[in-house]
Amino acid sequence: MSIARQRKFVDFAVQGGIVARLVAYWFATVGISLSLAMVIGWFSNPLAPLAQQWARQMQLIWPLLLATFMVLPIAVLGLVRFTHRFAGPVLRLRRCLNDLADGRAVAPLKFRKGDFWPELADAFNRVVAMKESLQTRPRSLRAELADSEARDEEVVGV
Repeated sequence: MSIARQRKFVDFAVQGGIVARLVAYWFATVGISLSLAMVIGWFSNPLAPLAQQWARQMQLIWPLLLATFMVLPIAVLGLVRFTHRFAGPVLRLRRCLNDLADGRAVAPLKFRKGDFWPELADAFNRVVAMKESLQTRPRSLRAELADSEARDEEVVGV
C-alpha cells in the first residue's frame, strides 16, 4: 500500500516551471486558434466589415473558449500529480544525500509505487551500504592488527 502524498507541490521550481510552460502553450494555442478562425472567417466573407466578422466568429468560438478554460485547471492538476512522480523521488533523494553528507544515519531509501526512477533508490542504497562497510572496515583492521601484535608478543616472549 502506498502512502498518500501530503503536498501537491514538492519542488516548486520544477513543477511550477512545467505548469507555467503548459499554461503558456495553452494561451499560445488559443491565440493561434482564434487568429486562424478570424482569417478563415475573413476569407469566407472578405467584404463584410471587420467588426461584423469578429462578432460572428465570437458567436461560433465562445463555447470552445469556455470549454478550454474549463479544461485548463484539470490539465494543470493532472500535470502536477504527474510531475509529483519524479519531483517527489528527487526531493527525497536530495534530503537523504544531505543527511548522508552531514554524517546523519540514513534509512534505506524507498520510493512510492508508481514513482519514476526506482533505480535511483537502489543505487543510493548501494552507496550507503558501501559507505557503512568502509566505515566498519578500519575497526576490523585495527582489531586484526591488535590480535597480530598480541601474537607477535607471545612469540617473542616465549
